[in-house]
Amino acid sequence: MNFRNLFVACLVLLSSAIIAQDITLEDIWKNGTFRQKSVYGLRSMNDGVHYTATDRSEDKGTTINKYSYETGEKVSEILSASELKTLTGNEEVGIEDYRFSDDEKFLLISFDVESIYRHSTVEKYYVVDLENKSARLLEAEGKQRHATFSPDGSKIAYVVGNDIFYQDYKSGKVVQVTNDGVYNSIINGYADWVYEEEFSMSQAFFWSPDGKKIAFYRTDESAVVEYNMQKFTGLYPEDYLFKYPKAGEDNSKVEIRIFDLPTAKTSPLALGAYEYIPRIKWTESAQFLAVMKMPKTSE
Repeated sequence: MNFRNLFVACLVLLSSAIIAQDITLEDIWKNGTFRQKSVYGLRSMNDGVHYTATDRSEDKGTTINKYSYETGEKVSEILSASELKTLTGNEEVGIEDYRFSDDEKFLLISFDVESIYRHSTVEKYYVVDLENKSARLLEAEGKQRHATFSPDGSKIAYVVGNDIFYQDYKSGKVVQVTNDGVYNSIINGYADWVYEEEFSMSQAFFWSPDGKKIAFYRTDESAVVEYNMQKFTGLYPEDYLFKYPKAGEDNSKVEIRIFDLPTAKTSPLALGAYEYIPRIKWTESAQFLAVMKMPKTSE
């Protein structure tokens, strides 16, 4: 059999196999029969040989478990929703998300999470001491955003309303970093609608490596036109006003500021001309902040 005949024979066999297979729309869209398998939700631990993932069971609810990379087997249980209920005395609490401190001794547990736009949420947090098996609310009233441990784990920064705060874990003392935040006007520490949608970001403040500074976005959207959207959450729709710049209209004015914890002073960064600042990131040195700028477009 020459190459051409062999090629034709293979095509016939392949066509027969495809024709013989009964493929339904349910297989494609509902059942995921042909969907690729993937791994998601894994968080590497400091030792480099373990990771954490969440699992769910009827008796314990959502549980954060520790696994071995080498074997894929479960090594230990870190925290379950049932244990969190016992620690907090709150029967309504669950584990919707979690974040370790850098030393992996503490957890920030998100619960009662409320979505805003594509990436943004507001939620409540419990701070869990894994060594002493204790837990407490980050804030007793309301909801917060983007609660984040300082590198040494001694402080937690977060956003309430449109302002940034940080809390000393041991003393419980709360310091207000910004005080000019106003809804639909001035935003500190989280992204406006444009930055969230176009740059896929929501959190907009970051601890320096030494934990002595917080770099943050300050967004002035006071000149942006409001958009009125109706939200159908009940029997009658509710009006929801938010800043939404259409093409050719004014965007928010964004700047980067640095808050110094020891002096409690805030300084703006001199960045020259720019249109957008898609990303900022501390270098390994607390003296340098890397800034990505996009230049102004020609008029």
